[in-house]
Amino acid sequence: MLREKIGPIMVLVATPEMMMVISLRIRADDVAATLAGLERKWRELDPAHPFSFSFLDERFARLYERERRTGTLLLSVAGLAVLVACLGLFGLAAYAAGKRTKEIGIRKAVGASARSIVVLLSKDFTRLIAIGYLAALPVVFWLMGRWLEGFAYRTAIGIGPFVAAGLAVLAAGWLSVGFQSVRAARANPTDALRYE
Repeated sequence: MLREKIGPIMVLVATPEMMMVISLRIRADDVAATLAGLERKWRELDPAHPFSFSFLDERFARLYERERRTGTLLLSVAGLAVLVACLGLFGLAAYAAGKRTKEIGIRKAVGASARSIVVLLSKDFTRLIAIGYLAALPVVFWLMGRWLEGFAYRTAIGIGPFVAAGLAVLAAGWLSVGFQSVRAARANPTDALRYE
């Protein structure tokens, strides 16, 4: 129903003999008592047909169930992908810091601050994260557009979610790389020079 356009509709005033469906708005105070009263009245007016009811909010919820399941699945897969990517970045940062131990030791020995070393080690990873994000952006934009095409009434894709996702990816990358960078920056420079 969400994926179909609303067509023209005609509402007729029916005689009691033609009445099969009634839409009512009821208070949520005592639903059971209200339904019991409606059932009594229905049996009084039309004993030939059984009384059955459904709630509109539940019917609307069923319409969105597929999208809710898809969203949950995609969120789980995306979370797992981000976790694996962060673990990979963490390992890559540890390897890069290990390969640059002597350079870090010399920089610290000549007076470089821990902050400048963290920036030095994080700069390359920030560039790689930005390139990866920019490479994925057109694919994600296209996929979202294709998903929204299935709906009869849809909204345009704004830039806000993409900016938020980019900042989240960058923050996750910095957290992954930052731990190794800070550890390498705080290491004793003499130990680093002896390492080589």
